[in-house]
Amino acid sequence: MDLDPVEERSMGLVYTFGCLFGGAPVYGSGAEFRAQAANKKAAASVGVILDLTSELGKGCKTSILLAYDDFYAANPNYTTRVKFIFRDSMGNALKAANAATNLIKSRVQAIIGPLSYLETNIVASICNQSHIPVISISATSSATSASNLIHATLDFSSEIRFIANFIKNHSWHYVIPVYEDSDYGASILPSLIHNLYLVGAEVHESVAIPLNAPDSRIENELRIMKGLRGSVFIVHIMSPLAIRFFQIANKLGMVSKNYVWIVTSSIGGILDTLEPANLNFMNGIVGLRTHTQSDRVTNFSTKYKARLQKDYNIKVENTSMYQLLAYDVAWAIAMAVEKTKIVSSDTSFIISPQNNSIKSASMLRVSENGANLISAIHSTKFEGLVGNFNLVDGQRQFAQYDILNVIDNQISSIRKAGQNSNSNINPTRQSNVCSRSYLRSSPYKQCNSRPAAQVVSLKIGTLVKEGFDEFVNATLNATNLEDTTQANKGLSIDVFLEAVGNFDFSFDYTFVPVYPDNAISELTDGIVDGIVGDMIIDPDNEKLDFTAPYLYGDIWVVVSNKSSSDKWIFLRPFSYKLWVVSIGFFFFTGIALWLIEHRTNPAFRGPILEQIGLTFYFAFSTLVYAHDQKLTSNFSRFLLIIWLFTVFVLSSSYTASLSSILTVQQLQQPIANSVDELRKNGEFVGYQTGSTFVQKLLTETLDFKTTKLRSYSSDKYEEALKNGSAHGGVGAIFDVEHYLHGFLSTNCSEKYTKISQTFSTRGIGFAFNKNNSYNYFVKAAISEAILSMSNSTIEMQTKYLKDSRNCNTQSTDTGYEILTIGNFTGLFIITGVVSSLMVIIFLISYVCKNKNQLKTICTEDKSIVNRFCALCKHFNKMESNSSKSEVITTEMQEI
Repeated sequence: MDLDPVEERSMGLVYTFGCLFGGAPVYGSGAEFRAQAANKKAAASVGVILDLTSELGKGCKTSILLAYDDFYAANPNYTTRVKFIFRDSMGNALKAANAATNLIKSRVQAIIGPLSYLETNIVASICNQSHIPVISISATSSATSASNLIHATLDFSSEIRFIANFIKNHSWHYVIPVYEDSDYGASILPSLIHNLYLVGAEVHESVAIPLNAPDSRIENELRIMKGLRGSVFIVHIMSPLAIRFFQIANKLGMVSKNYVWIVTSSIGGILDTLEPANLNFMNGIVGLRTHTQSDRVTNFSTKYKARLQKDYNIKVENTSMYQLLAYDVAWAIAMAVEKTKIVSSDTSFIISPQNNSIKSASMLRVSENGANLISAIHSTKFEGLVGNFNLVDGQRQFAQYDILNVIDNQISSIRKAGQNSNSNINPTRQSNVCSRSYLRSSPYKQCNSRPAAQVVSLKIGTLVKEGFDEFVNATLNATNLEDTTQANKGLSIDVFLEAVGNFDFSFDYTFVPVYPDNAISELTDGIVDGIVGDMIIDPDNEKLDFTAPYLYGDIWVVVSNKSSSDKWIFLRPFSYKLWVVSIGFFFFTGIALWLIEHRTNPAFRGPILEQIGLTFYFAFSTLVYAHDQKLTSNFSRFLLIIWLFTVFVLSSSYTASLSSILTVQQLQQPIANSVDELRKNGEFVGYQTGSTFVQKLLTETLDFKTTKLRSYSSDKYEEALKNGSAHGGVGAIFDVEHYLHGFLSTNCSEKYTKISQTFSTRGIGFAFNKNNSYNYFVKAAISEAILSMSNSTIEMQTKYLKDSRNCNTQSTDTGYEILTIGNFTGLFIITGVVSSLMVIIFLISYVCKNKNQLKTICTEDKSIVNRFCALCKHFNKMESNSSKSEVITTEMQEI
């Protein structure tokens, strides 16, 4: 029943406030009020949970209201009406849960939404307890367990089959999934990997992007992806994370012809709504989207854009897939309500006290009509904006899909593909597969399928290095130039020969010797097509393409050892601060003893210089327990006992530490124990000639100045370390562990030591020039072969690489720790407190015994200096005490 304009406008001003977390029911003009005003029609309440703070949520609400208008305009004779109650989740899962609980208490018959995967699963779980159907318009997986959840979106399983066949028809063999690190993102992996396996593609790596990842984290992940095996990526990330991801990928030059980006419907469904600036970052990507009915969508879009601008002052160019799905879902709900004649009333719900896992769960209501309504929705069929609305096992089936390609900031539909036709995924003309206008991001200048009966012929450089022939041992001379295979031996050669022997196509190659100084330039200049040797895989090298590693190894650091002579070795056990504090306490203890003994002990009296000498002699003589002066005061005796204990602990620790140092000194002592120490000491460091990876590691990562670097062939390492930095050599060598294993195995002595720090690499492989399209096939085939011949590769390593386990290659350790003041803090505190306390008590006793004399001195009409001198003279006097005199007389007689 329609309202007159005046009444509709007045009712359009009404709004209500809801619960704190669930958000307020949002009543606007139009559909809701028509439903309320239709007093002769039975009304069924349907909840809608959306993020109404987002443009997407506002757009879906607008679509649902338009669907209400259109549905009942087309079916005026229907006896039921739907009353939509909107709740704002604000994109928060907790608020979505509270909104669902509130709607159940409001006796809704069904719930539409929310828009996020996490919110949908939580709402479906809550509503499942009340037998209330939840119709999802978010990107979800049909694997979600809730029986009341109806998937109105594209099913991932069918989407994955299309993507897998798309991969197959382009002969891409290595694929890297990129997904958001959530249940939604990870849910696609098992089915994706399985379907890719069925079409002959492999997934060796996958990349997870955290939902709240900062740009720096995303950039790090993308840089890692540049070095992974393969350049075909399937991206399964929701917006807006997807937009940031492609912005950073574009900045790193990864959205280019060297990479293929395939996006799932989570991105493909919103491409139409993105601003041109954001589309610019996605030029070349390929995506999948449900096929829509063009004429009806055009009519809907016109009304949708006008309504959205009127209600929210939002102007858009296109509608997204989510708005179209929301429209179809609203129609399906209205049709199901009409079939079942369900209305919202107190008698349509019963109270269920069973579930107390949610706050106020005892008051949750269970719908008696839930099962009937779910059944009615499942059986509902009609022609929607996004094809036929047809559910099978709770999942909407889509007959056709659009394959989209972003070109020059425009979205073009490559092809309409049928659900059961794999061949329809390809463009109509085979030439389009290789056309840049079809796949702008394709890394291949030609089709990726190998031409029949065509022989691939490449020049393969063999990396010859002086002094180390375990990887490549080239013995080319005038008599064997024609037989280049027999003229080359070594680990790298054997791995390469076995790998190409497993090719399923003809491959002709010629070995050409290359040398470290110009190997990279010859490869990038096209003089050779690939290099077989010990090439460290560098993911940041944009000109080279590396195979999978056939050998893994870290960068080691070998340093020379110091000479064993050290004139000041006896100072090493204690740190500088500990020496200073210890000596300070000797002086402090001597002064404390003098203060206490001076007035009563003749041994501590006499000329000033003798007193000073005696005082410090007594304190330092305790170090070897050679003190012979007798003490007369109990204060000083107690102080001395504590001090002797302190001296005992210090001397014992010193002796033990010095013994350890002397023992280690006899074994070895490296010139540096860390890279930081090498850099701090200004040492020159060496690396292998031609190793650009190690050179970049030293300058860019470890901050060595270029002037401190010297390159050598591996047979010159010993000479360079022997000479040292001071004589034109180096203090350390940085190289792959296999080289330094070999170096140490031939120099088993105490002259060189491997320090503890190592630096990881991605392994050693073969390098190819990216500019040749055939190189990709060869590289991919070699990588596949390497991964399948792991056992034989281990045997080859055992055959060629030397073992230095009998040499001193363990991580360096000084074998001792310098004792610091921190090791004796408690001891010094005890000594200081006791000494100070004894002196304070003595002084108090002295003042109390002589208070009259001291008072007289202090009250004299003299200057402060004179009074101070008078006090000092009084303190310097020998204390007259009969008992003390007897002790002294007895001691003098003994002397």
